[in-house]
Amino acid sequence: MKTIILIISTLFLTLVSCSETGDQLPSNAGNKETLITSVDLKDINDISVLLSSEIDTVNNTVTLIPKDDIDKRNLKFFATLSDGALSKPILGALTDFSNPVSYTVISESRGITRNWTVIVITKNEEALITSINDIKDENDVSVLVSSEIDIENMTATIVVKERADRKNLKLSASISEGASIDPALDTYTDFSLPVEFSITSEDGKTVNKWVINVVNDEFIDHDSGFDYDLNPSEWILDDSKSDDFDNWDETKWSSFNETSSGIFDYNAENVFSADGKLRIVADIAGEKYSAGKIKSTFEIGENSYVKIRAKTVNFQAKVTSSIRLQNEDIAPITIMETVSAGPGTFSSSLRQAENISIDSKTTLTDANLSEDYHVYGLERRNELLRFFFDGKIVWEFETSQYPGLSEQLLNMVIGIEGQKDTNPNDSRLPGYLLIDYVEVYNAVNTDEITPTYGKNLVVNPGFEAHDGDPDMGTNNPEGWSITRSSSPSDVWVFKDWRGSDISHSRFHIGMVGGELSTCDYVVSQKINNLPDGLYRLEFWAYMVEGNTEFDPLPRLFARGYGGLEKNIEIENDGPEAYDPNTDPSPWTKYVINNIYVRNGSCEIGVQAVANGKARLFVDDFSFHKVNY
Repeated sequence: MKTIILIISTLFLTLVSCSETGDQLPSNAGNKETLITSVDLKDINDISVLLSSEIDTVNNTVTLIPKDDIDKRNLKFFATLSDGALSKPILGALTDFSNPVSYTVISESRGITRNWTVIVITKNEEALITSINDIKDENDVSVLVSSEIDIENMTATIVVKERADRKNLKLSASISEGASIDPALDTYTDFSLPVEFSITSEDGKTVNKWVINVVNDEFIDHDSGFDYDLNPSEWILDDSKSDDFDNWDETKWSSFNETSSGIFDYNAENVFSADGKLRIVADIAGEKYSAGKIKSTFEIGENSYVKIRAKTVNFQAKVTSSIRLQNEDIAPITIMETVSAGPGTFSSSLRQAENISIDSKTTLTDANLSEDYHVYGLERRNELLRFFFDGKIVWEFETSQYPGLSEQLLNMVIGIEGQKDTNPNDSRLPGYLLIDYVEVYNAVNTDEITPTYGKNLVVNPGFEAHDGDPDMGTNNPEGWSITRSSSPSDVWVFKDWRGSDISHSRFHIGMVGGELSTCDYVVSQKINNLPDGLYRLEFWAYMVEGNTEFDPLPRLFARGYGGLEKNIEIENDGPEAYDPNTDPSPWTKYVINNIYVRNGSCEIGVQAVANGKARLFVDDFSFHKVNY
């Protein structure tokens, strides 16, 4: 009899062992179902603690919800199985249900197994802050920079923007599932000192005291210390018009305080001195943006040198930092204005009455203008402006045609403005325009400065050298390129044509044999290997009277020098032939000043477009470097 019992026990163990794999076992006669049809859950004292249950035969899960205050680490699981089926592990044993537990049900036939997962859900015992979602100011604008949660010490440190008022902030955070917190989140709270929050777990067993510490972001101002000095024998510092901004000086500056129709409202609170620097701030305030701008009470005139050591607002903030010399609402001289082309690019510009543009210059540097301080300078002398970046000339402009640019008394305006058709980048605000100093110098020598001119750089400026018969004309003057985009018409070089005005070998554009002209001619020359600097272009020209049907008027041009094309129209006419000894000369000199070459070359020339009776004479080009 003992032998028979041993054989049966061995067979049972073999079947149970095979069921752990989930494979189909050898079939015997009997029920093949492996279901759990009903369940119960008891505590260590064999008292049922089950409130509800759910048996999912599709996903093979059993979900149990016990009564409150139940320790799910010591529970007994009971189940009714399909007829004749058995379970492994065995039912009714004390089990830790902190995590889901797997049971294998083996059919009565012992040929089929099914793996079931039993899940006991109790109320959450945790009382934690799991994440800091945001923290907002009184305008409901996020001021969050970063956050760190220390679960072990139950603290959270939140860094907010440097200008955020910690006395009135609204915290949004996530806590453990089902837990409660006091004081409530998402309400305005004074975080100027650490604030204690009580978090109670869902099951009410755990109450943790959390401390929230809110700090303002540290203001970091990198300054390499770069600067340069002016020669004291040439320039004298005017202390009455200079400021190192150790303190705010109301005798020298006023702050804009006005509502704008544009992007920014200007507030005096956005301008202040700190750590020996002037801080001009752009920030977001609800649905509007605020910024700062200052205007000098003193005026700056001729024979002066202005230095401003400054660090611009971060390029990614998408706002404009500017330094201008201004008269009422017009800024005739913009010393520096950041542009959207890149973090190292700024523009300088000149304007006249009614805000009409005169000229401008874009300067591309190798620096990031918002990462360190740079020195922007302007020298205003009689008939000359010089713009400087870190002590090097970046633009020169002769003001003989616009004397007010040199002579007019102007206030200095420094501030932050919006970019056209672009909203600021909120994530990069607040943004700071930092000014280390403004220095105004007066020239020791105020005598008029007179320019000198370099040699004429034009090849074959008077068309004396050319191929072909000098009496009959040619369209191949040496050194010149001729582009014709329509016909019939021609271009000729005349050598002492008809014996008139013997000194001229003039260039003719126009009709051939009395035929009407339908032409678009460009006669040009590219001059290379030019040092950066100021140049002047001149030539002589006139239209033949009775043959002036050009549309538009012919024009002298300079282009490809690193700036916008400059041109001037030819408006005068005169006789085809005249006696230079007795007749007035029909020739008029045309001049283009202020060609500031910055890329080593410049293309000069004349363009004539006609459709009818049209003839043009041009002669004696000159292109000189201007030196002051």
